[in-house]
Amino acid sequence: MNILGLSIFADSSAAIVAGGKIVCAVEEERLNRIKHYDGMPWLAITECLEIANMSLKDIDIIAISLNPFLGWKTRIIETVKSMFFMPEAFRGKVARGSGYIKGCGEILRLRKSLAGMFDRSEVRQKIVFVQHHLAHAASAFLVSPFEVADIIVADGVGECATISFFIGKGIKLSQVGQINLPHSLGHLYASLTAFLGFRITHDEGKVMALAAFGEDNYRGLFSKLVQVNEASKSLKINTKVLDYHAARNGVFSKKWLELTGMRPRRRDGPLNQQHKDLACSLQKCVEERIFSLLEMHFSDSCQIPLCAAGGLFLNSVLNGKIVRGYNDKFFIQPAAGDNGSSLGAALYVSSKIERNYQRHPLVDVNLGKEFKDEEIREALEMHSINPRISSHIFSETADFIAKGKVVGWFRGRMEFGPRALGNRSILASPTIARMKDVVNSKVKHREGFRPFAGSVMLEEAHKYFGGVQESPFMLKVFYFKNIYKNTFPAISHCDYSCRIQTVTQQQDLYKLLKEIKRRTGYGMVLNTSMNLAGEPIVNMPSEAIEVLNNSELDVLVLGNYIIRKEDLISGSNSVYLVRAAPSRKSHTATSDIRQTLGEIGRNAKQGRDQNGGR
Repeated sequence: MNILGLSIFADSSAAIVAGGKIVCAVEEERLNRIKHYDGMPWLAITECLEIANMSLKDIDIIAISLNPFLGWKTRIIETVKSMFFMPEAFRGKVARGSGYIKGCGEILRLRKSLAGMFDRSEVRQKIVFVQHHLAHAASAFLVSPFEVADIIVADGVGECATISFFIGKGIKLSQVGQINLPHSLGHLYASLTAFLGFRITHDEGKVMALAAFGEDNYRGLFSKLVQVNEASKSLKINTKVLDYHAARNGVFSKKWLELTGMRPRRRDGPLNQQHKDLACSLQKCVEERIFSLLEMHFSDSCQIPLCAAGGLFLNSVLNGKIVRGYNDKFFIQPAAGDNGSSLGAALYVSSKIERNYQRHPLVDVNLGKEFKDEEIREALEMHSINPRISSHIFSETADFIAKGKVVGWFRGRMEFGPRALGNRSILASPTIARMKDVVNSKVKHREGFRPFAGSVMLEEAHKYFGGVQESPFMLKVFYFKNIYKNTFPAISHCDYSCRIQTVTQQQDLYKLLKEIKRRTGYGMVLNTSMNLAGEPIVNMPSEAIEVLNNSELDVLVLGNYIIRKEDLISGSNSVYLVRAAPSRKSHTATSDIRQTLGEIGRNAKQGRDQNGGR
């Protein structure tokens, strides 16, 4: 059975599972270049079909990671209740609700929309709705290495659930608990993100980074704001004090302003110690509440493996604390946000209908497209670059990095999820202190307080980090051992922590790390995603060239080509590689569909933003 999984709201994506095996998975933002895009993932659908060498008629079932018929009672009740304590929250919920209604309408009209985009005769698939948190749970457990596991899902909200608890056995998932709106740790974190002057539902990672600079001076505030009830195994957040929907509009209650002693920070305003302390207390509050909920819902949670998904588990500091101090048998879905729910929906449906379904542990997330040498050469020629192919790509690149150059690294299939794991990366030496500031300010164009991750040879990780475990997807934070606290200043955060990716010999990146070790003595490299501030990770060679053009990147590796900054023609115009629009009815032209569908997607995005989105 060929199953197409779709995530249609925030972080839209598509995935194809065939015979129980993952064939491909692609995020819409990588194709339409709108970060955290929410809407129908038309480009991702066509990209997945192209990668899988399928047409739409080859798809048997379409699995959608949300049930548009569920959750309405809770949403309506919470909207009405907010009328009486905060008008701004009520207006925000109404606006978001209208966007949610519109999105659900898109889901219900999917068959008609597909018939308009593809040949009508190809649209004969059964459409299955998978509850959002169930899709998240499946995305983690069914690709984990565990036959039995506890599973926690935590995000902003699904249909109405904000945190869910499951037990996985074999291929069966059983739900054992659920917390509903308005009590959402994801919304709490997002609300503080807005209060601290960052973009809500975009910049939560900045708050996590900022927390390391603070002290837990607001513990008393959060202990009253967020309470856990052991008897009911529930969580309660006082939304009369802090409401997510009001925070989205920059509105905070008088009580909240009184308790914090602060006004909301302007996006371009200075960061003071109070901001850092508030971020610190928020981070610790979320960590402690998650630990409490795990202990309440899973009695043997320290002995049974744990799986996690949902956007809250992109918090690598939280994940590191779980694996170091709570359960060392811990698997996090690498595309933990809503992007991964498309894959989870497809996997869940596959596990239900495949007669001899077998689980396949996820060993990598290189699930997108790989570009051939001739496609790369075409992009280079369009930028008037005379490409040079290298037969010693790893040793030459290692030379650049060891000499303090910043290198863009574009090889292999595009990764799925928010982390660049060695295929669409910016690399630099972790031992050269200035590399942190250079990459932050001159390449990525982002805040200087934000740390970078390190990719390290698996067998060397224990040498540098205390309590380290395998971390192939760059989702766990560990701390440098005392002897190495000052050895890797470019990737060591202010508290001597580092989010790491452990790299095995089977990976392409390992060959580069091996060459770097020969030159520096350390099999480690600074690794961050190849994108400029506010943009999605690059997908196409042409986009990687744009990063070289528009930053102080020194070198770009494209497949087996090496392009140095000086190879660019001074003053040449940068041109994106844009594909021609196809006939709407022809799938044979799916490789050319980007331009038309990209415009459709941008128009739909503008409409949803005006109506409040999800």
